[in-house]
Amino acid sequence: MNAAATRIIENFTDFAHLMYVHGGLLGHPDYAESPDFTVHREPGRIFTGDVPIFQPVAHSGSEMKDGTTYVYVKEVFRPLSARLSKRDAATGQTLWILLSVLPVSDTESLAFMSVSRNYGFDVPDEQFIAFQNEVFAQDAWIIETQKPELLPLDLQAELNHKADRLSVAYRRWLIELGVKVGTV
Repeated sequence: MNAAATRIIENFTDFAHLMYVHGGLLGHPDYAESPDFTVHREPGRIFTGDVPIFQPVAHSGSEMKDGTTYVYVKEVFRPLSARLSKRDAATGQTLWILLSVLPVSDTESLAFMSVSRNYGFDVPDEQFIAFQNEVFAQDAWIIETQKPELLPLDLQAELNHKADRLSVAYRRWLIELGVKVGTV
């Protein structure tokens, strides 16, 4: 991607964009109000509590027509590695995504994603891959056009909302760790 590694991770921590950037797939503008959630911190990681998000489509090839609410948990456990889990509270079906980003330069990065699930074994992997590729392409356009290109660690440089709690915690953590790559 033509983006700072820190911008890619920060995008991964964001809930508010699901309803707009991924409208019709991972969110819907009619359900745009950001749910309240908490951010927790332990040595070596920051993470959210359970965050309910209405999602119109489960995955590519899904038979679901009316959508459902999934419980998301997002976690950053290294400055450039993060994970999310998306669980159907009714069935326990869970999708996990591990994202690790390798900076090539301050504004170019390689993003690696590993996706696993405990359901849909009758659905070809290619359908899940195609769905994730579509979602990632939507994210890439947003991430690659952000200004400033480097992630500002000054929390006053950009407007933050309650939906940005994990992003704010991520930036504070980067400051504490002394991370400089991909930041301004």
